[in-house]
Amino acid sequence: MTTEKKGLLERSRLAKPMIREQFKKVFSELGIEGKPIPARQLQAMIKAEGILEENELSRGIIEMREE
Repeated sequence: MTTEKKGLLERSRLAKPMIREQFKKVFSELGIEGKPIPARQLQAMIKAEGILEENELSRGIIEMREE
């Protein structure tokens, strides 16, 4: 591993606690609490509530690309 990569890894390791604290602060300000859930579980919850149709968001992105 190069010295540059080692330095980058060390800086990211040292910054990790600060980043975690910042995320906690932002989540708290937004009223987000609890542990994250997997994307598939979130998708199942959204589908069960009838909030979005199947692939509704990705269809919108594709439509915008085609404009």
